[in-house]
Amino acid sequence: MTRSSPGVARVVAILNFMAEHPDESFTLTDIVRALKLSRATCHALLAGLVEANYLYRTNDKSYVLGSALIHLGQVADKHLSPVRISLPEMRVLADEYDAVCTAVFREGNEIIVRERAASRSNLGWSVPRGTRLPLKPPAGTNWVSWSPEADADAFIDETMPGVSKEFREELHAGIRLTRELGFQIILRTSDDQRGSIGWLFNEPDAVAGISVATSLDEGQTYPLASLAAPVFDAQKNVAFVLVLSGLGGTYTAAQIMQMGKRLSEAGHRLTDFLAGRQP
Repeated sequence: MTRSSPGVARVVAILNFMAEHPDESFTLTDIVRALKLSRATCHALLAGLVEANYLYRTNDKSYVLGSALIHLGQVADKHLSPVRISLPEMRVLADEYDAVCTAVFREGNEIIVRERAASRSNLGWSVPRGTRLPLKPPAGTNWVSWSPEADADAFIDETMPGVSKEFREELHAGIRLTRELGFQIILRTSDDQRGSIGWLFNEPDAVAGISVATSLDEGQTYPLASLAAPVFDAQKNVAFVLVLSGLGGTYTAAQIMQMGKRLSEAGHRLTDFLAGRQP
């Protein structure tokens, strides 16, 4: 991994410090003490940032955020959406695994397809952007897999009233495996389905046709329907989920782990972009 220069690291440290205290102003002495920089180095860096309008030096010789930095933030907020940043990651995954990769957001008890990328052979399985689907187990438990068990139970009760004790226990076992691996595994129980995102969440027989994996054993093969990995926000909540679907055939445990690791790594990079935090 390429390392940045010490000078760049010091500039970033100053800007991060100022951004963490947007309503305050700081003198040179304050910043030197907080960041443990030499006075001469810090003074030179502040002068450069003031010249570029990234910081503003007030009449009392203290520093606040500058107009150029505020403008950059507004541009980034308007144009650098997580969906836009997700698309290159999704295209690579879709082509690599001959599948469909979808960015799925939650609104209440619905999910919304914000973006999707499909390999050429899977174009017919790609649902349109903006599609709304009901959020329900087993695939829907991805949004509560990192929540307290009581929250997961509340979600199951709300989306599947009257669920059996056995199915509830299966869902919780799937949640535990999802947390352990960092991604969710949905298996097909019917060979005549390929596991599109619409089928996973919308078709009446979907729950009968799929199940959440509760274990992954070396040497076994599995009829894989989909994999899903979360992207987290700054509050450690699931911001959205990357779903790899449109899969057919059977896969070994090693193949599933490799695919899941790649999907999860993409989720980690997008979490970093959002300044999110892993639970």
